[in-house]
Amino acid sequence: MITLNGTRNTRGGTATPSTEASFDCNSITIPNNTYGKTPITTTTIAKTDSAASLPPCCTISAPHANSSPTPHRPQVSIIIPTYNESQNILRILRSIGEALPKKTAIETIVVDDNSPDGTGNIVEEYIENVKDFANQTINIIHRKAKTGLSSAILSGIQQAAGDTIVVMDSDMSHPANTIPKLLDALKTRCDLAIASRYISGGVIEGWNLKRKIISKTATQIAKNSLHIDVTDPMSGFFAFKKKIIKDLKFDAIGYKMLLEILVKNKDTTIAEIPYTFTNRQFGSSKLDSQTIFLYIKSVWRLYRYGKNADSQHNANQKEKERMGTKAQQKQRYDEGAYNSHHHPHHRPNPTPHHKSAKFLSKAARFFTVGASGLGINYLVSLLLAGGITDMWYLYANGIGIAVSMTTNFVLNKSWTFGDRDFKLKKTLAQYLKFVGFSSFGALVQIGLVYTLVSEQYLTYPAALVVAVAVSALGNFVLNKKWTFNEKIWD
Repeated sequence: MITLNGTRNTRGGTATPSTEASFDCNSITIPNNTYGKTPITTTTIAKTDSAASLPPCCTISAPHANSSPTPHRPQVSIIIPTYNESQNILRILRSIGEALPKKTAIETIVVDDNSPDGTGNIVEEYIENVKDFANQTINIIHRKAKTGLSSAILSGIQQAAGDTIVVMDSDMSHPANTIPKLLDALKTRCDLAIASRYISGGVIEGWNLKRKIISKTATQIAKNSLHIDVTDPMSGFFAFKKKIIKDLKFDAIGYKMLLEILVKNKDTTIAEIPYTFTNRQFGSSKLDSQTIFLYIKSVWRLYRYGKNADSQHNANQKEKERMGTKAQQKQRYDEGAYNSHHHPHHRPNPTPHHKSAKFLSKAARFFTVGASGLGINYLVSLLLAGGITDMWYLYANGIGIAVSMTTNFVLNKSWTFGDRDFKLKKTLAQYLKFVGFSSFGALVQIGLVYTLVSEQYLTYPAALVVAVAVSALGNFVLNKKWTFNEKIWD
């Protein structure tokens, strides 16, 4: 059990206790806070154990979602998680006050993870010294430890009063002048508005090639493995109506809460707003090996969640069909879905067209996984050879190859071929076959390039295209047949 206790600081008066909220692993209930005329609240999380500030899984319920705004209650709550952002925090707070419409009651909640550079104290002093916040309320939540970006955001939402939530970074990479565009989209056409770097009109400024590759790789992994149809599912800048997360169960790990919303609420209407992402000028990036590990862990959990949800949906659909009326059954009979008169248990065999479509679909998945493996290989090699360690570049490349082969195997086993039996003996045998066929494919590629260039006098780029295509197709067929025991043309 974790309890939130806060003290409301009243300028020129005595401190009064704020609303107390408690939650366990099953639910987080956003309390009905009491709003007076004083806009300043300081909330401190007091832990009763050494766990994270949010439990590993939790459900958000939103009692404010259907209530109408009052003169003293904010309409919009902006959540800003911070850790060592002393050089940026006041700049972002000021920019929010300048950018937002004056007629909208705004609440900004800073969630600080006990920053060693005193970010939380800077916010406290700012609250005490600045006398006029106009329509902006500034609150701060002090957490005892750094326990993840998603859990920090959830802590802020749990205290938020607004019916609309905006999530953004504190390093000035997310421009406050984009917030009104997100809010306008929520009013007119969607329940979730995403500030996108990759939609037409979106721009990234200040990133080197390494950061761009990391971002693109992570984005493609999320889109392909989680079947997300937005351009920037990795965005940390988004706004939503609080009601869409009511009763959603969050894992609260990693740093991309948006992914959980996209996967766990498929019925949400979405709009993407282009913006210019500007790399931070002050402070250091939070991207490290632990962040990457938590991202992979989050994607894997969300992938399994999606599979389970699909299985449940299919089971419900089958039950509906089984309980269908005789008229529906007759219609299916007339359309040739099955022939109950001559063959009570017969279903028509797949046509050659269906077989080829299924083959090409699996091949496309296999090649997509292979492309993501290239990105993972590149990312791991760079991180080890000058990023987080000073490992010799050849060693780093070898580890990168091993990691990419492993991720390719896991994704192909679970996604491409739909094999979710991960018993140790069977999985190890499949893994060794997969690595063997992949290594063989690499040798075939090298041999073909040499032959086509040296003996057939083909240009190197053309030879490389042919060799990659042949080895990739051969790799797919061999693994389909021998690693995952499927018929080739099926």
